Amino acid sequence: MRYSHFNPARPSEFQFMTGNVTIGPHGLDDTMWARVVVDSRSNNQWKENAFVFNFIRKACSQFRDNAPGAFAVFFNATDKKTACPVMTGTYGVVNAKVQWTYPNVPILPYGDYRVRLTYGKSDQTFTCLVSECAVIPKTA
Repeated sequence: MRYSHFNPARPSEFQFMTGNVTIGPHGLDDTMWARVVVDSRSNNQWKENAFVFNFIRKACSQFRDNAPGAFAVFFNATDKKTACPVMTGTYGVVNAKVQWTYPNVPILPYGDYRVRLTYGKSDQTFTCLVSECAVIPKTA
C-alpha cells in the first residue's frame, strides 16, 4: 500500500491510499481470531507491546467495527450486514480517500508507533501485516 503524505497545514484533509490487499485461500470471517500489537518508539528504539488487542473470535466483524474507514475502503463494504465474510481475492484501490478513525481504541500519546496485525484460525496464522504510523495532536 502507498499512502499520501499528511499535510499539517490542512489537518482535516483526507489522506489517499493506492495499492492492493490480497486475502489468501482462507478468506476472512468471524470464525477467526485477530491480534493487534502496537509498539511505541522511545529513545530511538522500539518498545514492544505498548498496546495489545486480542480478539479471540469474530476477526472480520472486529476489523469492520474497530477500523470502519479502512475496512470500507479496502473491501468496498458499507453495509454491516453483508460486509463479513470477506472472500478470497485481491482488493485494489486507486487514490481512495481514507478516514483513519478507530472508535474503540483509547486515546494514544503522541509519537511514532509500529502496528502488527495477525489473524488466523486455531493455531495457524494466516496473515501478518506491519505498518508504521505517527500520532499527532488533534487540531481545532
